[in-house]
Amino acid sequence: MNNNNIAERLNPLNDFAFKKTLGERGQSEPLLMAFLNAVLKDTRKKPIVSLEILDNRELSALTIHGKLSRLDVLAQLEDKTKVNIEVQLVNEHNMVERTLFYLCRQFILGIESGDDYTKLRPVITINIVNFKCLDLDKIHPSFHLYEDTEKDFMLSDLIGVHFLDMVRFRQQLAKGLDVASDELYQWLVYLNEQSNEELLRRVFGMNSALAEINEKLRSVHDDPALYRAYMGYEKAERDMNSARNYGLRMAERAKEEGMQEGLQEGMQQGLQQGLQQGLQQGTLRGRLEGLLEGELKGKLETAKKFLALGMPLDFVSKGTGLSLAQLKELQNDIIV
Repeated sequence: MNNNNIAERLNPLNDFAFKKTLGERGQSEPLLMAFLNAVLKDTRKKPIVSLEILDNRELSALTIHGKLSRLDVLAQLEDKTKVNIEVQLVNEHNMVERTLFYLCRQFILGIESGDDYTKLRPVITINIVNFKCLDLDKIHPSFHLYEDTEKDFMLSDLIGVHFLDMVRFRQQLAKGLDVASDELYQWLVYLNEQSNEELLRRVFGMNSALAEINEKLRSVHDDPALYRAYMGYEKAERDMNSARNYGLRMAERAKEEGMQEGLQEGMQQGLQQGLQQGLQQGTLRGRLEGLLEGELKGKLETAKKFLALGMPLDFVSKGTGLSLAQLKELQNDIIV
């Protein structure tokens, strides 16, 4: 490889790039199997020897149209275990709940109507997160169903949840983490967009699967159509973050303005009834009305931004707390 191959590499956690390298049916199975063996080596009795990628959407046909599609990778192993991999770059403060919801739904889908419960197959979720999701100082925490006091007694191995914390990985890497000691660390070096060229060359020399996946990632950069799709997802991610941050700023500003206006109104009323009583009423009313009005303004501004990006009404409703009727009214004011 020349220097440009690494220096110009794309973000491997970009939705499009991740799916193209690790989730493309008929192309990515060996690389995905190598990645899963690195993640699951401590929790599976035997290495994975074959798998099938189930979630197969034609990447070249995908368009953005202002919307950010989530391209999780879903695979089925040779023993019928289903493994879902999700990449989450922004903290939406619902990762655990969402993980359990989708994991349980996938678990239920593993049995047909009328089948015996013994036909339920294991489901594993792997979350690659770019924020501190759990209050655990671990790069790779994993969870299964254990008895509360007898920690070595597993109720069932049918459900497993893994987190790969990129923030803590970078912190440990800065402290001198030995990536040669663990194959998973080598994969995280590749997945870390901030990894420097020297470290990348080192892990590519250690791990042939990583050298191959880097070539696949570079092919996205070299293909104009694929690169446009990649950049579309980058823009969608930036727009999503911008809208989220704008909504938070507007909510805080509206709250402050609402509290100030309420306080002033309270003070004016108080002067008519007596200075002491007015100050008390104004302070109380200002806080209550300001908080309520400011919160509503913030929610409305946030909802407008999300609707302008084409986010579904039910998604925006859950995220802002606004009713569907309110969102439909807002939607009429947005020119797409």
